[in-house]
Amino acid sequence: MKKIFLLIIIISFISIYSASIPEESIDNIKKSTVYIKVKHKFPLTGDEIPTTGTGFFISKYGHILTNYHVVQPQLSIYNLTFPAPITQINIIQNSGSKDHKVIPATILTLDKDNDIAILRTKESIETPFITIDSNEKLSETMPIWVFGYPFGDQFTVIQRGPEITVCKGSISALRHDDRGTLSKIQIDAPVNPGNSGGPVTNENGNVIGVVRLLFASGVNFIVPCHFVDSLLKDISLKSHGSDTVALTIKTNLSDASIFLDWQQKKLNPSQKISATRGWHEICIMKDGYETWIKGMVFDKTQDITVTLTPERNLTVYTGKKREDTEGSKVSYKYESEKLLFKEDFDDPKTFETWEQYTGGTDKRTWFLEKSTLNQFESNEVLHAIYLGDTTWENYTVQARLKISDEHDDSRAGLIFRETSDGFYLFRIHRETDKAQIAYHCKRPFGWFVIMEKKPGIDITDKWYTMAINAAGKNISCFLDKKCIFSSQAEYSNQGRIGFYSVESKASFDSLTVSEVPDNLLKTSHSYEPGLLSFWFSDYFNLKSTWWYQYTSESRSPLPWHFTDAGCILLGKGKKTRYIEFTKYRLDNFVMNLLVSLGKGDKNSSFEIFFRKNSNGKIALRFSKKDKKLSLLSVKKKKTRIIKKISLSPDFFNNTNRLILIINKGKITLRTSEETLLNYSGNIYPSDHGRFGFAASQVPVILHQMTISSVKEKQKYTGGKKAKRR
Repeated sequence: MKKIFLLIIIISFISIYSASIPEESIDNIKKSTVYIKVKHKFPLTGDEIPTTGTGFFISKYGHILTNYHVVQPQLSIYNLTFPAPITQINIIQNSGSKDHKVIPATILTLDKDNDIAILRTKESIETPFITIDSNEKLSETMPIWVFGYPFGDQFTVIQRGPEITVCKGSISALRHDDRGTLSKIQIDAPVNPGNSGGPVTNENGNVIGVVRLLFASGVNFIVPCHFVDSLLKDISLKSHGSDTVALTIKTNLSDASIFLDWQQKKLNPSQKISATRGWHEICIMKDGYETWIKGMVFDKTQDITVTLTPERNLTVYTGKKREDTEGSKVSYKYESEKLLFKEDFDDPKTFETWEQYTGGTDKRTWFLEKSTLNQFESNEVLHAIYLGDTTWENYTVQARLKISDEHDDSRAGLIFRETSDGFYLFRIHRETDKAQIAYHCKRPFGWFVIMEKKPGIDITDKWYTMAINAAGKNISCFLDKKCIFSSQAEYSNQGRIGFYSVESKASFDSLTVSEVPDNLLKTSHSYEPGLLSFWFSDYFNLKSTWWYQYTSESRSPLPWHFTDAGCILLGKGKKTRYIEFTKYRLDNFVMNLLVSLGKGDKNSSFEIFFRKNSNGKIALRFSKKDKKLSLLSVKKKKTRIIKKISLSPDFFNNTNRLILIINKGKITLRTSEETLLNYSGNIYPSDHGRFGFAASQVPVILHQMTISSVKEKQKYTGGKKAKRR
């Protein structure tokens, strides 16, 4: 038996590694695979930076499939990522041979999440191509071939480019998500930098995936072809098409400013314009409104209607904290005439339709087991899952909760009135031994606590019941039928319900949602939500639409450039450009800002302003001309210099981490190494207001920012990363 078993293994091994791809298929794949060269500009200095990769033709009309990161890379310098605006894309057909041909290309469509992109040649040419086979039955040990240009120009032949490399391997694993969808294919074939975007084929010469990730020890991943099928739905591969399309952009806002690909040219609403066929970014702004940014494919004549809604400022109460009492007229009643929703957590198919929200992404970390909903990861990242109806307004939600993790900082609870902006949360916070009402923001990602108190109920390692009455503006929260909070809603009056867990491995069961009885809708409370603590962050990407932008000469918007790797201000014009955070008004806070500044000219300046209202503001201005850091107070357009100190000559043409602490009358600004400024005293304005940044005659990149509340005795923590609650 041992000999037979050994013989079977040997035969299987020989069959796998003796499999071959027809020579004519190899020749066609090599002719269809192209070397990609992309030129970028480093935004701070204007230096040209080349990157390379692999792609391949997927139609005879010059459509090229490659990786997103090949054409939209983020430059990594000292563990920082910098945006890299594209100046040129070239593909080299028959690279490394005497028949090589350089062809200009442009981006047609992108899929960042799955790291794929489709380009098209600017010339109308007919090309060889490879068939994509998304229906191919895949299995472990299946032989595969990888084509590409590892290490790029290191193996270039004079000016012809490098010759193609063909490597043989097999499928090591098929990785699926919790819904059973094939998410990535692991292969054992050698993959190196430069292979990104190359085709991976079966023995029939059909593409089964696109090279994506490379790791050590031969663990490499490719993108399955079904993701390519999804991307192709937006475009046509049947012809090369015209190089330009007629585009009409409409908006219901009069006098709105429209920008195409962040160009400084203004476009009038409803004006028909000519745009290059392919991928573009549209930016629409108006005074007092949130910015609207969207990446879109223009593959034919389109009329795009854009609807903007007014920016909604969340009220921040600065009065004294109001204590709750248990004498509220609100009763704990969750049974009513109409049951809106009931869930016993038995049906996995129903569970798969619920939206999961993990640390600001859609990663799935929840599972069903023994008629309970469980969250399996115990880390500092927010784990939320939503279900129900976005139109629900007045309802009572109740469920049982158990915290399984012994971590001191465990937090878990019920979500209610969830919208695209954020959600309310009734939670238990083990570290402080308090129950809290909080509001979690999605735009930008963060949170703030509205009310908190010690519930006087032991919740350690046992099931307990949480319930919430959301009736009009009135919110009442209960633990085991004891009323803990009675407050008022200010931020949303309808939305879905859900569950929340951080470092708790929480479990939930017995969920019911019912209509609030009429008598509770008529009940009013005198309590107003305060702002006890808060934290939120911004990575300045295309989703950062909450910034209000303008220039010193005019209130009309003039955009900073948002990218996946930061927000850029380019050019050396004399106009001072402002970017203002209008969504929240803050009084005391800690700001941790990572910003890079170019060399600029002698009149360059960068400014952080805060407590800004209609009459004035406070500002910290960094000036290159006099090499000074100035603390300014502006009141009714009159500027007063409060304090001036010498500024390090290395501040400009450098990356700086700035920590700004505003605590009542005390202002502290420091870097990771030293304190730059200390000030204590009365300064106008003294109450809460908006904050933002301004720059003049200097390139700027805003990388990342966190804002958090000031504790009673604020201590500098050396830039320690804040916890995502």
